[in-house]
Amino acid sequence: MRSALFVLGALFFGLGTEECFAATCNPNIIASSVVATWNSSYSSQAVTFSVTNNSKNACQYYLGFSHGGGADYASRRLVSGVDTIGYQLYGDAGLGSVLKTPPDTLSSSEVLVGEFFHTASPGAVQTFTYYLSVPQAGVSSPTWRRSGTYADTFTIRLYKGSFAPGAATSSDSQSVTISMVMPKIIQLAMVPTGGAFDSGATALSMNFGTLVNGAQASFDLRVTTNAGYAVSVSSTNGGVMKHQNPAVTTTVPYQLNVSGSPVTLSGVTPVTVLTGGGQTATGGVVAPVAVTVLAVDNRLAGSYSDVIQVSVATTE
Repeated sequence: MRSALFVLGALFFGLGTEECFAATCNPNIIASSVVATWNSSYSSQAVTFSVTNNSKNACQYYLGFSHGGGADYASRRLVSGVDTIGYQLYGDAGLGSVLKTPPDTLSSSEVLVGEFFHTASPGAVQTFTYYLSVPQAGVSSPTWRRSGTYADTFTIRLYKGSFAPGAATSSDSQSVTISMVMPKIIQLAMVPTGGAFDSGATALSMNFGTLVNGAQASFDLRVTTNAGYAVSVSSTNGGVMKHQNPAVTTTVPYQLNVSGSPVTLSGVTPVTVLTGGGQTATGGVVAPVAVTVLAVDNRLAGSYSDVIQVSVATTE
């Protein structure tokens, strides 16, 4: 009986050792929400998070990323009411490897891979980086997205073991909310008739040469916005061209037309000439502008000019 008891004791000791060895690492994801503000130069941003090993044991693991509220990985999108902005999550700075989660993963490039080694005490930390990308087309095609805060929530899942394609069971997960602020956008351009929108075209000189009755010059006024618009104009000289010599009191009147409608510039208060609501395409809405010289008879020779100030503001 003593021998039997001794053997049983040895067997129990062996089982206890195996259970301790099987208790591998206990990794947990620590990830924060992501906040971004879109601007014309925005393309992507790096986002970091960490995994902490709450034990001192070693293990391999990998991290998968869900497609959030989108129907699939190609349609990941941020939402604000009925409006959406497309985005993507990548595992590399070159934005070549779309991050996914089992059972949709076929390659290790579609996940982030980590490994903990045995340590003297728990608490080892590994840091990871993924990349949030919002392409220009995601906010401007076919029209600018409405201003506001857009959001989506996706899940990072941790899978123990070395990567294998297909289904797997996660041991930890963390929800991450992305919030992107889409600011109000309003831009104005004055371009040659038929010209494309040019954000740098904010000044224009109309040279009539030798003034004659009925001389005309024209251009296109383009406005692009995501929050409505109101365009107003005002004249430095009250709708007339003045002589370069302040002592000369004779003036040359002209007529300003916007979208075929005459505009009276005799007062000092800006006159609203164009309004609209909602969002435009990046090319903007177009308003043809024409200036026609009226009476020049019996005017003193010299150079005449006026400055028309064109202003635009959002209305929503």
